[in-house]
Amino acid sequence: MKRDKMISKESITIVGFGLLFAVMLVSFQLKNHSFLSTISILNMVKTVAPIAIAALGLTYVIIIGYADISFYMTSCFSAMFMAWLIQGGFHPLIAIVGGIIAGALWGGCFGPICR
Repeated sequence: MKRDKMISKESITIVGFGLLFAVMLVSFQLKNHSFLSTISILNMVKTVAPIAIAALGLTYVIIIGYADISFYMTSCFSAMFMAWLIQGGFHPLIAIVGGIIAGALWGGCFGPICR
């Protein structure tokens, strides 16, 4: 068989994951008829968004090869700082900017120490 016509392992994995995902969606919808409603999907997106943002940051850290404990300390500090600002009555956008600045300062100070 020619190499062009062969099915790669990555393709099989992607198709398998897609099929598994589709089966899960259908089974959840059959179990709970409001699972794929607009409100339910929006709630899922709101719940997953912070985790997805952290996962993207961690992916970047792993790709560049600096996955040490300073990343986790910095992300936890930044998240706690944002929560503290929001609890103090600041607008969430201000808290996000403050968290990014606090994380950059924290990482800039303690990142080199942990290396």
